[in-house]
Amino acid sequence: MKAGGSRATARTFQGPEPHVTQNPAARARNIATGRGVAISGMAGTVVAQIADVEVDTSTGKVTVQRVTVGHDCGLIVNPDGLQESD
Repeated sequence: MKAGGSRATARTFQGPEPHVTQNPAARARNIATGRGVAISGMAGTVVAQIADVEVDTSTGKVTVQRVTVGHDCGLIVNPDGLQESD
């Protein structure tokens, strides 16, 4: 999480309401921004994903702006296999 969070731009949101962007052009188009975080762990592997999205509040269209992934592979038995999974 620390690695993924440091690569994604740090932002905080106040309360459950979506954050309305400060970009005047996007604000004029009724764009709200948000961030989703997912974490999973299985068999010694931990993955965290952080997605930054924009939502057009007039149409409901969601646009993914950026996805940052942090992946802890655990014990690497075959380094060649790890390189092939990029």
